[in-house]
Order: sequence, then C-alpha cells, then structure tokens
Amino acid sequence: MTKCEAVRILGKMRYDPVYVFATSRINPLPYQLEDFLTLLDMLDVGDVRVLLAYETGLGKTIVSGLFIREVLLKQPEARVLIVAPPAATNQWKSEMKNKFGLYFSDYMGVEDLSKQLLIASVDTFKRRIRELEERGTKWVVVVADELHRATPGNLRYALLELLSKRTRHLLALTATPHDGKEENFIGRLRLILPSVDEENYRRFLEERSFRRKKSEVTDLEGNRLFPYPVSVETVKLGVSPEEEEFYSAVEEYVRTVYRRVEGRNSPLGLVATVLGRMASSSVAAGLASLRRRREKLVESAAAADPAPLIEKLREAEENEEELDPIYQEIVEGVLPEKTELVEEELRAIERIIRLAEKVKVDSKLDALERILRMHVERGEKIVVFTSFVDTAEHIYGELSKRLGGGVYLATGRIMQDERRQNIRKFIEEGRVLVGTEVIGESLNLQEANVVVNYELPWSPIPYIQRVGRVYRYPQRKQIFVHNFSSNLRVERRVLEVVYGKVQRLIEDFDEGSVSVIGSEVSEEDVEQAIYEAYTKGEEEAEKRLLEKLEDTERNLEIVNKALSYSEAAARHVDASKLLKDPAELVTERDLRRFLDFAKYAEIGRGE
Repeated sequence: MTKCEAVRILGKMRYDPVYVFATSRINPLPYQLEDFLTLLDMLDVGDVRVLLAYETGLGKTIVSGLFIREVLLKQPEARVLIVAPPAATNQWKSEMKNKFGLYFSDYMGVEDLSKQLLIASVDTFKRRIRELEERGTKWVVVVADELHRATPGNLRYALLELLSKRTRHLLALTATPHDGKEENFIGRLRLILPSVDEENYRRFLEERSFRRKKSEVTDLEGNRLFPYPVSVETVKLGVSPEEEEFYSAVEEYVRTVYRRVEGRNSPLGLVATVLGRMASSSVAAGLASLRRRREKLVESAAAADPAPLIEKLREAEENEEELDPIYQEIVEGVLPEKTELVEEELRAIERIIRLAEKVKVDSKLDALERILRMHVERGEKIVVFTSFVDTAEHIYGELSKRLGGGVYLATGRIMQDERRQNIRKFIEEGRVLVGTEVIGESLNLQEANVVVNYELPWSPIPYIQRVGRVYRYPQRKQIFVHNFSSNLRVERRVLEVVYGKVQRLIEDFDEGSVSVIGSEVSEEDVEQAIYEAYTKGEEEAEKRLLEKLEDTERNLEIVNKALSYSEAAARHVDASKLLKDPAELVTERDLRRFLDFAKYAEIGRGE
C-alpha cells in the first residue's frame, strides 16, 4: 500500500498538469492557464524558448513562476537564473517566494553562480560578462525580464546572447518587444532562438510567442478584466503675478544660455536644460537648485569634467533610471571656465532667486490639493509622481500639513528599507504616496487607482510605467490620470505635441505603442525640440517634431502587423472550464503518458 501511494504521488507530480497549482499560492486566470498549458506541450517535446509579450500588469511573472515550478517538480536539482532590471529584482524575489515557495538568492559576486536558484540585476551581470564566460556556468532555465532594453550592440544584448547559449529553456519577457525598428526586433528574437532571421521570424511569432492585451483578457465568467477606459485629464494652471514673473525669468535665462552656447549638449546648455526642468517642476525645486548652483559659483569651485557626467546621464536615460541624482551633479559640478561668464551667470541667478523668494502662493500645489481631496472623499488612493526629489519633498511636507495623516514619501534619497516601509504603509492604511521614478517601475500599486504626474516626463516610456503601477490586475476600479502642464511656455508646447500623439496612439493601438514613440522620440529628441524652440522658434521645432511622430505612426503599423502573428497563434481552449473543473485537464495525451508510466512502474500486477 505504501508503495502504491508513493507511486501515485510521484505520478501526480510528473504527469498531472495542474499539480503545479496545488504547490503554488495562486489562482491563475484563464489566459495564464492557456499559455502555461502550451508551455507544457513544448516542454514535452524539447527546449522551451519563448517570448512572453504580455502588456504591463497581466502577470508575466505568474506564467514564468508556473513554468519554473513545473521544471523543478520534474527536475528537483535544476538550476534557474532570473535576470531583471535593478528595480525589479526584489519584486521577482518576493513573487517567487510568496506565490511559488521558491527561495531565490541575490547575485552578489561570482561565488554565487554555484547557487541553484539565482536572481541577478542585469546591470550588475552585464559588467561581469568576461567572468561568466570564464566560469562556464550553465542553467536549465533562464528568465530574461525587460527584453526590449537589449539592443544589438549594447551590453545587455551581449549578456543575453551569452546566457542564451548557457541554458536549455529561455523565457524572454517584455510588454514592448518591437520598438519600430525591424532589425532590433529580429535581433531580440534571435537571442531567444538563434536561427530566427528576416525570412522565418513570422513563424517564430506564431509558434513561440504569447501576446496578451488588457483590452482582450477576461475572467472565469468571460467578463473583461479591465472594463473601464483610462480617464486622462490635463491640468492647466492659472498662476499668480509673482509666479508668472519667476517663470518668465527662468525662460529668459534658458534662452540666453542656449543662444550663447553651441548646442544643447554643450556643458552649460545642459545646465540650463536641467535648471529649467527643475524650476518648471516647482518653485521650491527651482529655488533649491539655484541656491546650490549659486554657492558653487561664489566658491569658484573647480569645475567637474562634463563629459563623464553627460555620458552617465545618457546611459541612465537609456536604462530608464532615476535621473535626479545626476541632475544635481550637473547643476553643482558643471561651471563656466571664464570669470566673466561666472559673474554674468551669478547676476542672472541672483535675480531669479529673488523672484522665487517673493512667491508666496503655490498655485500648482493648491490645484493638486483640490484634486487629491476629490479622490480621497471617494475613498480612492492616489500616487503622485515627480522626476525631482526636491519637488517630492516639498509636496510631501505641504500635503502632510494640509491633509493630515496618510501621506507617504518614496524617493531615491530615502534608504531602501525605509522606502519599502513607507510604500507598505501607504498600501495598508495610506491615502497619498508621493515619489520619484523609484516607484515607477516593477512595483505593484493596484490598491491605488489615481495617478498624478506633477510634471510630465520628457520621455513617454516612464509615463506608461507610472500608470502601469496602478493599471494592472486585479485592479477593478476606473483609472484616473491627472497630468500637470508645464508653466514654461516653450516646454509646455513641445510636450503638448508629444503627449497629444501618445494619447491618440494608445487609443488607436495599445499601450505598447508607447515604446515605439519612446524609440523614435526619445528624451534627447524632446530636449532637442525644446532647444530649437528657444533658438529657432516654436513653429520650426513643432514642425520637425511632428515629422518624427508621423514616422512613428507608420512604424506602428509595422509593429502591429508583426505582433498580430503572436495574437493569431494564441491557444484557444476553454480555460475557464478547466479552472472550474480540473478533471477536464485529463486528455487522451495525459492517459497515454500515464499508461507509459504505469508500465514502467509495474502498476497493475496485484502488488
């Protein structure tokens, strides 16, 4: 009897497709189960190398965890590696532990390569490629998150190219695999399956990719998971005379510097760009930065070499990291070389500081308070995003006084443990969370349903990531997004052009289309458009920007066609029926597999 029970348990582990759910703490959705069953079919016959192209918030990690759990049930000693952006590693580690009972170790150095279950930051790993090559470490499963950041020629691509050779199974995850450039797209597919080329990539998409969109997914009863459209409002401000004078002085400072230097990428041009953005975000942030810069100018501090700072900024933009710390380095470290230029800038900055100190009314914060009170009265939670720590701290301090308790802060200046604690308190008992991009990626905040962009990021990709923190399953409320327009006229007009197109493309295509816009119209392109608007006139800058955006729309047609192959190839089974009655999962194929196993285990001989 004991032997029979042992054989029964072993058989269930190896041959029951739903046993993995019993060993996990999840309730899969129909489309997740459908895709998992397809992965099981692939696992039966060979290597599993696939693209999971779910839109943000649809559970790519769930399907990945199910697959990892299945492999480990069959091969308990299998080695698994997850590579993810730095901001996502803790989330992955938590999901694997809490939902699948899998305890992954963090990669800290080459000695950790011997660990069975390993999570590594892609930014750390990509700098250890030579060590990885020398060690020759291999895995049974590799999960590569945020595949879209790997582009032929960059270090991420080189890393994934190496890892692809060192694993049997590879799950590549991204909400936005196609950036509008076919050579990049095919290059990413080649990381998954090296034989992919221009001739056969459509077949790859039909057989080895999974595309799921928020507009299409349903629950067990066939109800749409996201029944409400996202409501987007642009908040246009009326400002006080003192505020208007301050903003006009900032614009004049930026225009004067731009016209004197050679291009926006010149060191002092970059300083003007950063100071303008900070002042546009809030008078408080502008004043704090201007005071720090004045202090450095008065001290005649040694100027930092601008080249490494500019390179550092561009790399952070490419990696979609928080930029505020680099902005502060630029403001304090990039100084004029000539004495007369120092004196001229000091005079301009002193005037702007005096104007800022005269501002007694914060029209922008007053408007934010009105928005927040409306949502708080309806029992809704709100996340307020800004790109600047000084602005975040100003908002947090003022709202704590105006709204009382329930306001929490999360920025890169706060230690990670305290930041996590603040986010947890917001989820459990808070009303408002104020933060920078550190809460914009890989954190699940679906307890909130309101996003406020205190200023719009110059790249649309962080914008979608911000909204994506709340617009994810199991969000059941309508999503409200409030976008504050800039108080600097030139910046406002450029961003109106970009985000007007963003919103139309999301409505016509899907949120994944924003990655194409982000590729064609990057943060650098927006900087260039603003520079040209200041130096050549707004009409000329707007014309050039619209031309790039028209190219983007044409590229989106290409993207849509390519990804439609994935959608057309989706497995069509009645997963809701399977979830309600797991016995329905016993198919002819399963019976054949069990009979083969029964013969091997000598079941049915009367013992």
